[in-house]
Amino acid sequence: MCAYNSINGQPACVNEFLLQDQLRGKWGFQGYVVSDCDAVINIFRDHHLTKSQPEASALAVQRGMDNECTDFAKVKDDHDYKPYLDAYKQGLLKEGEIDTALVRLFTARVKLGMFDPPEMVPYSTIDEKELDTPEHRAMAHALANESMVLLKNDGTLPLKLGPLKIALIGPLAESD
Repeated sequence: MCAYNSINGQPACVNEFLLQDQLRGKWGFQGYVVSDCDAVINIFRDHHLTKSQPEASALAVQRGMDNECTDFAKVKDDHDYKPYLDAYKQGLLKEGEIDTALVRLFTARVKLGMFDPPEMVPYSTIDEKELDTPEHRAMAHALANESMVLLKNDGTLPLKLGPLKIALIGPLAESD
């Protein structure tokens, strides 16, 4: 998943170093990349990297983002896919670039058995009660604890008890 932030001056969902050099190149990742919700919109609206939303959407696909997260509960029009169609019509996005994203997305769907009869798909026989067992919760808790990485602690952590001032900065700082 590519996010809202910039890395070395490029938004994550169009970041050549992150998506092309590291993810696809160094790591050899063959799967698909989905954006954080509104991260592609942020390329144009908030980062001001491109002159238009179609240009931002095209650039995201070209750099390796395959599927834009959208809050479908809020979608009442065509704003979720229109920038891609406009980018194609304006010559900013080629059919082959769209095909690359579609191949990645549909490869995952085929591997998941989404086009197979349910009796052929091993996932379809899993009882939902097995997905939220105490053993699975314990494993998730252990993995979360073991995956924490502290990159650098200059004495800030652990936070001291008592009065403390923390600044929340950014477009979502006042959100609940």
